[in-house]
Amino acid sequence: MLDPYAADIALRMEHVQEAPPELRTHAFACASEPRELWSRDGVTVEAVAVHHEPVRDAVAYRVRTPDGTVVISGDTRVCDEVEALSRDADVLVHEACRTTALRAAVAGTPFEKIFAYHADTVALGGLAMRAGVGHLMLTHLIPAPDDEAGEGAFEQDVRLGGYAGTLSVGRDLMTATIG
Repeated sequence: MLDPYAADIALRMEHVQEAPPELRTHAFACASEPRELWSRDGVTVEAVAVHHEPVRDAVAYRVRTPDGTVVISGDTRVCDEVEALSRDADVLVHEACRTTALRAAVAGTPFEKIFAYHADTVALGGLAMRAGVGHLMLTHLIPAPDDEAGEGAFEQDVRLGGYAGTLSVGRDLMTATIG
């Protein structure tokens, strides 16, 4: 799992640390009801199974801290499990696909199948509104926008779905502040 970082690890071991990083994984079974995975010092992480079929074992996470709550969708279509998990979250980070806007353009192509198991931006706007999400951050954008106009199309779709809160179309290294 760390093979892509072998050169970086070797350099760090040569200059600043004696041993390679320790990889800790925690496998878990996930169901349609949220399950607590971890809790320490006022921070709790829950997970719930989401719908990314035909890809199995997709999950969403809810991270609660004393400063606020962040939900991260992972790959999924818009589903009740994410909506329930996102109830009153300060930030929802969710993948977004312009399915409604591009339905005619992808009809009969392989993209039609791909779009079927990703989150439609219009439906996502409705989910975020109903869940009372404070800030919706879009990620894993399909298709990836090339410019501000392309980003604006994602925003327009979400607003069409009814979401009126704070909205960010994700870019690499973008941050959000809670609390």
